[in-house]
Amino acid sequence: MLGAATLVALVFAEPIVTLLFGYAYAEASTPLRILALGSFFYGFFSVNSGVMQGLGRAALPMKILGAAALLDLLLNLLLIPLLATTGAAIATALSLSFAGVASTLAVRRLVG
Repeated sequence: MLGAATLVALVFAEPIVTLLFGYAYAEASTPLRILALGSFFYGFFSVNSGVMQGLGRAALPMKILGAAALLDLLLNLLLIPLLATTGAAIATALSLSFAGVASTLAVRRLVG
């Protein structure tokens, strides 16, 4: 289901943005596409967080999110001056992807 929502956002980003906010905001379709990709990977974090909590490692998802938030802050400081809203979307998508990948690796390590 998550993959389908990501695909819809990727393919129909511009119609979605213009339907909701008008043609003046059509340029926001690029950041929406970028954020959709990051959200796809964040879905893995959501699932893995429950697994880690079930394994008695409730603090680990919090640490991963803390690292992702720090990464997001640093990337925002770097990319927003260069790319404006697209830079913010890239920073957020990368930090969400980091959370998904890091949590997947952590669960893999914990489970064996």
